[in-house]
Amino acid sequence: MSFAELQPVPIAIATVVGFIALFVLYLPPILGNPWGAQVRAYTGATDQQLQGSLAKGIAIWVAGTLVNAIVLDVLIVSLDVRAALDGAIVGAVLWAGVAAPFSAWSVGFARQPVALWGINNVAFLILELIMGAVLAAMR
Repeated sequence: MSFAELQPVPIAIATVVGFIALFVLYLPPILGNPWGAQVRAYTGATDQQLQGSLAKGIAIWVAGTLVNAIVLDVLIVSLDVRAALDGAIVGAVLWAGVAAPFSAWSVGFARQPVALWGINNVAFLILELIMGAVLAAMR
């Protein structure tokens, strides 16, 4: 695989779609309220403290989603995946092999509640499925 094979337009689209998916998932009626309750209980932070800098949060979120899309595209191109379902499977494998186990350190070492880890990882898995499907379908 050559890095010239990476797909800038599908990567950009997957990043935008991924950001929108996470935004929707973390709306209060979906994962936002349970996530906020877990974070408040874990950190003792107030709602005002959790809001923080919206611009900074969005910038970090978009940057992370972009890096994720690039890594996922490297895998999809390297494996010559061209079907949306297969791309979603690659996304699930990336989540199961990297995101879920790596993010679990905070449960063991930082005493983060398992429920908070679970809420975040449901969102991470959905993100990987969607972005993998988008990237593979656009090849």
